[in-house]
Amino acid sequence: MQLTPEERHRIIERGVLARAAAQRQAKRRARLKSVAWACLGCFGLLVVIGLAAVVLTGVYPLGQTTARASATPYPTYTPYPTLKLGAALVHTATPYATDAPLPTYTFHPTNAPRPTYTPYPTNTPLSTYTPYPTNTAQPTHTPLPSRTALPPSPIPRLIGVLRVDHWLFEIAAVHSDPGKDITRQIVVLLGNITNQGTMTDTFVAYGTLLLKDSHGRTYEDDRSATWAAMDKYGTEYAASMTPGAREYLAVAFDVPSSERTFTIIPGSLVAGWTGDITITVP
Repeated sequence: MQLTPEERHRIIERGVLARAAAQRQAKRRARLKSVAWACLGCFGLLVVIGLAAVVLTGVYPLGQTTARASATPYPTYTPYPTLKLGAALVHTATPYATDAPLPTYTFHPTNAPRPTYTPYPTNTPLSTYTPYPTNTAQPTHTPLPSRTALPPSPIPRLIGVLRVDHWLFEIAAVHSDPGKDITRQIVVLLGNITNQGTMTDTFVAYGTLLLKDSHGRTYEDDRSATWAAMDKYGTEYAASMTPGAREYLAVAFDVPSSERTFTIIPGSLVAGWTGDITITVP
């Protein structure tokens, strides 16, 4: 059973979305793993602090008990004598002791006369002021020669810009990677893809971009080669892009190694196209 280009396009689009979701899930799993290790480290630190607190609180009461054991015991209680029934209570008054006489008041001696005031010696006059020598004239300043303006840095140019339906593809680089044998090569287009539409969409190169060689033969996007190029050059998946979103993209084609010049043309699923671009493989 042969699939139509539209069906194959939808199948590839679902694969792109699934691969992008798997990548996001892997990143989320890595973040959760790092958080789990951090929580485990905090728990271990709390356990160590708790054990240290138990040891310290166990040492303090031991010293306190020893100190109490070595203290002087309280005196024993001596009970009052019991009164005999029928005995007469006799109150013997104890006279107060006579007050001792107060000591006689002794006057302080009179103040001794203060010594006479000896005036400070008069200030010795300072030496006469000697003016500083006049400043020697500094040599005149020779201005430095003016700097020569550097030429402006060259701005890297794009290889070309394609407008495919509501997509804008700015091609910045072309690479040739080894193919499955010496007769094949993988041509990789690298650039920025921008969603200029009004809805969230996923860019799929199959059925959208074609390469045409010097003999008029056309080549579709090779999905396995594109996955490998994304991993090698660190590009994005261009999945579920919101309007105005921009991502770095890689598109790969499996072509003969003898061909060096190709023209980028629209695929069978393209409704609007601007900018046929001819590229030369390095």
